[in-house]
Amino acid sequence: MGWKITSAVAGIAAGFVARQVIKRGWQAVTGEDAPDSPEDPKLTWGQAIAFAAVSGVVMEVVRTAAARGAGEIYAKRTGCGPFSPDLEELEA
Repeated sequence: MGWKITSAVAGIAAGFVARQVIKRGWQAVTGEDAPDSPEDPKLTWGQAIAFAAVSGVVMEVVRTAAARGAGEIYAKRTGCGPFSPDLEELEA
């Protein structure tokens, strides 16, 4: 249960951080507000593809960093990693 809560909080935080990075990065590069999605009809095909690619990469990098960081914190606090075979015994 502890790992599930830790990973959920990390995932929510990662999504927020990634969205802010995407939004600010898009604005810095293009000078325009970031679209809500690559399907935004105001985008050209090139912009839509670029936005989708950048969004995907940033989201995955931030999500991976958050998951690994949460795993390290969890392991330090509990003495076992989140994917340890002993985890079920500790949480039962």
